[in-house]
Formats: sequence, C-alpha cells, structure tokens
Amino acid sequence: MTKPNPMLQRLETERFILKPLGRIEAYRVGRANWNHDPEIMRNLVHSSRPLGRLKWLKKMVWVNGKSKFSHAIVPKDGGPAIGIHGVTLQKHRSAVLVVAVHDRQWWGRKVVAEVRRAIIDHAFERQVVDRFCCTVQARNTASVFNYKKLGFKHVGTLHQAQYDPDSGELFDTLIFELLRADWDKQRENRS
Repeated sequence: MTKPNPMLQRLETERFILKPLGRIEAYRVGRANWNHDPEIMRNLVHSSRPLGRLKWLKKMVWVNGKSKFSHAIVPKDGGPAIGIHGVTLQKHRSAVLVVAVHDRQWWGRKVVAEVRRAIIDHAFERQVVDRFCCTVQARNTASVFNYKKLGFKHVGTLHQAQYDPDSGELFDTLIFELLRADWDKQRENRS
C-alpha cells in the first residue's frame, strides 16, 4: 500500500488553514473568483480575458493528486477561501509554485509570504523536493519582491518571452530558484 503524498496534507500558518483541494473544488474556487478579475488573469495567463470552461480546466486547475496539488487559503477566524496556492512537482526533485489571492482585503498583508513559507517548509521537511524553480512576469513586481523576500535567487531572464494579446506588449519572464540548502541556512539564521 502506498503512502499518500505529503502535499495532500492540511497545513496551518499563524493566520491560515491551508486546506488541500480536489479537482472540482479547485475549479469552483478559482474560476468563480479569478476568471472575471482582469488583474489576476493578466498575472496568471498573460491576458485579462476570461477563459472558457475547458480552457480553464486544462490551464488553471492545478490538481491531480500525484504531481499537482492545490491548497485553499482559509483564514483561521472563519470565512471562505481568500485564494489558492498550487505546487507542481517536476522531474529531478524540483517543484513550481503559483498563488493567487482573490480577496483584495488581504492584498498587501503578507499572505503570499506566510503561505509560501509554510508550503516550502513542509515540502523540504518531508523531502518531497530539493529545489523550487519558479517563473514570474517581470511586470508583476509584487511576486518578484515576494520571491526575493523568501530567499529565492534570480537565475535568469527570458527577454520578451511572453506576449499580452490585450495590449500587444512583449514582456520579460524572470526565473527564480530556491535550493533546500539555502532554505536550511535561512531557517538557522531566523532561529
């Protein structure tokens, strides 16, 4: 009998419960809250245009229980999910992170850093991965600052690699990386 993947566990942070989502739950929470929010869509899919149901399932549902996992970000003091955090496991013990906080009351309140710190700690402690490698649009300054604050290193730039069909703009994609050894050093310094 195989053990369930550690990424399917419920996690807690100081302010949030990170509740594992199934495919249907992830579809419902994400599509209902993001699909008609141009700012979120622009950062997630490079266009502010809403996606149809099938495109949404293919591109936006980050859940399969084997290599793709999503957690609803639920405030401990109650209420509905304020966002979703996703982890995609890749070859060579690497993973990619993605997050979207749709409740604007929580923007600017360090939700992403708190949630990502818990996810990263969990994945490294359970030896799920040895490395996180993430890409972000250079124009998404909030994400760039979040990655840097968490200790990710900028390891490359794909110049004019993405196209925004709404504006016709070409923009850069930044690549960030975090190794387990670097995270462990940071944790020692925080202690």
